[in-house]
Amino acid sequence: MHLDSHTRLRRRRLLLLLGAGATTGIAGCFESEETSEGPVDGRTESNVMIEMRDGVELATDIYRPAADGEYPALLMRTPYNKAEESIPAGTDIAVENGYAVVLQDVRGRFDSDGTFDPFVFEAEDGYDTIEWIADRSWSDGQVGMLGSSYVGMTTWQAALADPPALEAIAPMITPSDYYEHIKYPSGAFELASAFGWTMQVISQGMEGGQLEDADPEAIETFTEEVAANPMEYMRYRPLEEIPSFDELAPYWHDWHQHSTYDEFWAELDVTKGIDGVDLPVLHAGGWYDIFLTGHTEVYRSIQDDGSERMRENHHMIIGPWDHLTFGTSETTVGDRDFGDQSASTMVSERILPWFDHHLKGEETGATRYPDVEYFQMGDDEWREDTRWPPDHEPTTYFLTSDDGANSRHGDGKLTESSVKSGSTVDSYEYDPTDPVPSVGGPVLNPAVVPPGVRDQSTVEERADVLVYTSEALPEPVSVAGQPSVALFASSSAPDTDFTAKLVDVEPDGYAANITEGVVRARYRESLEDPSFMTPGTVYEFDLDLWPTAHTFAQGHRIRLELSSSNFPRFDRNPNAEIDEISKATEDDVQSATQQVLHDEDRRSRLTLPVVD
Repeated sequence: MHLDSHTRLRRRRLLLLLGAGATTGIAGCFESEETSEGPVDGRTESNVMIEMRDGVELATDIYRPAADGEYPALLMRTPYNKAEESIPAGTDIAVENGYAVVLQDVRGRFDSDGTFDPFVFEAEDGYDTIEWIADRSWSDGQVGMLGSSYVGMTTWQAALADPPALEAIAPMITPSDYYEHIKYPSGAFELASAFGWTMQVISQGMEGGQLEDADPEAIETFTEEVAANPMEYMRYRPLEEIPSFDELAPYWHDWHQHSTYDEFWAELDVTKGIDGVDLPVLHAGGWYDIFLTGHTEVYRSIQDDGSERMRENHHMIIGPWDHLTFGTSETTVGDRDFGDQSASTMVSERILPWFDHHLKGEETGATRYPDVEYFQMGDDEWREDTRWPPDHEPTTYFLTSDDGANSRHGDGKLTESSVKSGSTVDSYEYDPTDPVPSVGGPVLNPAVVPPGVRDQSTVEERADVLVYTSEALPEPVSVAGQPSVALFASSSAPDTDFTAKLVDVEPDGYAANITEGVVRARYRESLEDPSFMTPGTVYEFDLDLWPTAHTFAQGHRIRLELSSSNFPRFDRNPNAEIDEISKATEDDVQSATQQVLHDEDRRSRLTLPVVD
């Protein structure tokens, strides 16, 4: 089978991980037909060392047109090796179109000096780099910044620092609230993705020489044990003390020391600082990407708090992509092929015209981009709107059962009728030593949990999964926005998790995951001030699922799964009254009896944003 350059580069990143336990490759940029290693018809300067305000020097490659002159610059700052990065259309094409392209290894990575501490220095280092560029004789004083994943984070962090020369940005598949969108969605630790990313960073650090002075015993433990047995070590307790991580990735411990939304996360939160940014923004996310909510939330923040210039030059695209298919011509996400029209290359094709307009003043059609463009799965078509979410009618489905909703063989139902009948409670046991496995979804650890659309039937065989299903639909139901679950529940434990998954059941029984969510009980009222439950007391949990746009076809059924684990996507709640779950040992773990109520006064329900 022929592999295009997109696939080759992604596989090269996957293979950077050591041992049989390779877990993830994480995109740092869009792939293109040329990487920066390819020919550029112009002037090239390699490993230019740019000094930051604290004296640390960052390695930078510069590609610019051969002719003397002043040019706008496009900057990408990456932890994944600048030698493998490229502007979406190709660095050579950008140079041919009159740009200087600047690719930089972030602090502590590959050829740059200093120590890598994720997120922490990206605002200051981005600012200093942009101002250095603007002061070059070949610069016209204007800089655009772009990139996906962590490279999108460096873009947003630089924008928050407000460097005068930064004129437009294009951050892709990237978070905006680093607490909720990277590490702790609704308080639960995003384990599989964080673990896999940490393993990749360590592996690349070993390859790039940044860990040559590390303890040899830690290197051996990582290589021979942790990297070779990822599932075993994602079960490790205490989670914050995974062997070798303390020595090779001290930020792993730091993240666990900030398990609530505190000042550490607030300082990095793009949504909190958007009122200080005055830039045109083009951004794109994927329905099955781990950072999806980073785009819908920053969209809301810009509409609510952004400057007039920002609101008028703000375009969001969301397609049927996961993290690793974004930037490629791939149209299949998990088990679903969404058709040729769904490929994310349509985003790449807009990048240069976007910057041509905002950095060169050219009329390229960029001003006519829709405010919001999203892919309606199920119908498999693109839709445009002037807002997100689009106008919709909240439609409620009540949970009910007669003898019990346990597994897909139970009798749990979703009904639009508010008339109560049958049982008033469903119960199950949550055992942290036997968690519900993650199957598909927005997970960034493909060797452990292949992402995207997957059949949930095996998950629904379990008695610790409550399954509520509608009747076959007499006509299609189109959803666009953020589904939510109002859950009335109790637990025998002082703390636990509740998980939810929205599923499209096809006539042949295939159960396709559409979106999902989680809530850690101690954070039910506040992410800043957690509080334990009183065992046996009923609480109302607001469980927001991730945004989606999907049409349930005629004859299909709408299904809601409820449980208390989704592992290894999220860490396992030990059901214990312990301040830091990451410090829990095996002795702290206990099973919990969970009850979901649907009586007259406590009607647990699913609400869908239904559109025409």
